[in-house]
Amino acid sequence: MNLRDIKKFYLINKMKKNKINRILKKESGFTLIEVVIAFLIIAIITVVLVRGTIVSVDVIQADKAKTLSLAVANEKLELLKNMEYDDVELVEEGSSGYDDWLGDHPELEEDGYDIDYAITWVDGEENSYKQVELTILKEPMNMPVTLITQIYFLEGQEGSGEVEHPAPANLSIEYDTGSGSGREIKLVWEAPDTEKEIDKYNVYMEGALEGDSFTELYVCYPGDDDNHSFYVTAVYTDDIESDPSNTVSTEIEVEHPVPVNLSIEYDTGSGSGREIRLVWEAPDTEMEIDKYNVYMEGALEGDSFTELYVCYPGDDDNHSFYVTAVYTDEIESDPSNTVSTEIEVGHPPPQNLRITGYSGGGNNRRVNLAWDEPDTPLLIVEYVVYRNGSEVGRTADISFSNKIGKNNYTFFITAIYEDETESGPSNEVTTVS
Repeated sequence: MNLRDIKKFYLINKMKKNKINRILKKESGFTLIEVVIAFLIIAIITVVLVRGTIVSVDVIQADKAKTLSLAVANEKLELLKNMEYDDVELVEEGSSGYDDWLGDHPELEEDGYDIDYAITWVDGEENSYKQVELTILKEPMNMPVTLITQIYFLEGQEGSGEVEHPAPANLSIEYDTGSGSGREIKLVWEAPDTEKEIDKYNVYMEGALEGDSFTELYVCYPGDDDNHSFYVTAVYTDDIESDPSNTVSTEIEVEHPVPVNLSIEYDTGSGSGREIRLVWEAPDTEMEIDKYNVYMEGALEGDSFTELYVCYPGDDDNHSFYVTAVYTDEIESDPSNTVSTEIEVGHPPPQNLRITGYSGGGNNRRVNLAWDEPDTPLLIVEYVVYRNGSEVGRTADISFSNKIGKNNYTFFITAIYEDETESGPSNEVTTVS
């Protein structure tokens, strides 16, 4: 091949190559290879993002399961702490008696959770105190959560292990002086009889923590003139708080005497026109009274600035009343004597029981009864039908049909009132053949 032929061959190949490139080129100017590579890169990025999202969701679900598991575990540990000391048996998963013990305490299990308990003596020393190791697992957690706590024998509990954290003794009020914001109450007590080290004492007033002290005394400033009760506990250096000491109370006599000689002066009228006038005497005191509160059936009915009150109950029922005095220091006295109206509220029986006819014949003969409602404002719930002294039916209507066949019977009716009182019997009627 000469030089001319070589040049010709080269030009032909170059033209073919340019043609192929033009064919491979897209309208955007990218080649097919470039497009394929771009798709591969996008696919890889998509897979990474999807995988990352799945992992994130799994992590969130696992964290949620862990949070729920911790709440359940703490609840089970509280249940254990509230059990009798001897009921917290020394058991471990897989040990003899473990399943029986757990079967006796189903409250220690929880649906959807895998919970295991290991209860041992602390440091393996018998009769010291018990350690509970609780392991809990919930899907989709990969690793279980383990919580450890100690169960101590409390004085007064039944049990063989005994770790005493005795309470302070002989709590008393050394003085209670002053009043209002200047009042001081000094409490003193004796340290518990123990060699254990005490970190501090907690002082409780009306069962709520009032403060703490590092010595066997405490001065309280309640800021009022009310009576108060106190007890004290010892908090030991192992973070165990003792049972309460004895309880002491202040004894302040603040007189807010009650109204006296409450009576009903009159009870007149009926229904919406009824009036009940109450009168009483002021209490024997130099303290200033702001007003009187009047109570009917134990609920506040109204108030009065004088020693009388007229009530309009709007009904014909019996009512009871008492009165209190409200002093200018906003203290309400105890109730006065109680008085009651004395209205006879009867429960009359149905009236004019009668046989209105018979139906059927032979063994299918029926008697038809009717009667009138009693004259009373009380609500009747139902009527009871008696045949020869035995109940045969109840109805809310004022008529009744009973199958008697070829026999004859004597009937009477009673009424059952809203207050569940049953009236006496109506007049009697007897069937005839």
